[in-house]
Amino acid sequence: KSQDVSFDYKDFKKHAEALTYGLVSLGCRPGDTVATMMGNDAEMAILVLAAARLGVTVAPFDSSMSSSKSDVEKALQESEGRVLLMENSKKDVVNEILPRLESVQDSSSVPQIKEDRFPNLRHVVSTGYHRVNQGILQFRHLLAYNTFARDPAKRAQKLVNESTPLMRPMSKFGEGKHITNGEISKRAASASTELKLSDSDKLLLESSDPVDLAVALCVSANSTCPLVLPGSGLDVDFEELMSLEGCTKRVASF
Repeated sequence: KSQDVSFDYKDFKKHAEALTYGLVSLGCRPGDTVATMMGNDAEMAILVLAAARLGVTVAPFDSSMSSSKSDVEKALQESEGRVLLMENSKKDVVNEILPRLESVQDSSSVPQIKEDRFPNLRHVVSTGYHRVNQGILQFRHLLAYNTFARDPAKRAQKLVNESTPLMRPMSKFGEGKHITNGEISKRAASASTELKLSDSDKLLLESSDPVDLAVALCVSANSTCPLVLPGSGLDVDFEELMSLEGCTKRVASF
């Protein structure tokens, strides 16, 4: 709600498909990783679905280390991310780690990163509306709509299955366990049964954990129940938000 945006299922799928094309344009293929420094905002939800379609793993950095250069640098190395997707508020620490981003001058091309410390990293993308500098791409410019190219998710279908990792959380203590598509689906099925949701319900997700977001998206899709995400950086009164949004149920975590 910090972004004050809403999508119906058709629009959400359209945005995720558009991002799938965008990730492919950056060289992402099944098995690659997109590292993230952001909360459970609209862009993160879109990324989760796009990653699941393409067989890409999302490596979210724990919010507690988002301002620590050494922690972020370590996580970026261990995640082996090809792309780093960040909130605009994280630009200072990212520019400190990757100072060459600020010296890129060519605005007509897609800038690529070549850093010995991060051999897999090629692109940094910001969710901000205004471009931070020429070395950082904008999320909204990655969304490729109305393209006539073959859907890359169809080409990836043979490589994507229940054992494909969807999430690999990163913390200052190192990388966490790989969480597969199958595990997310199982958690969602169990939660759907327990919550007994229907299309007349409206579910509020209290958690800021990206893994919980992935499960919540599945739960919402399974029950065709609208999902409300408070967004990052908000001091939320969940009781008030429940009433404001007309939510019938809420969940702290899965």
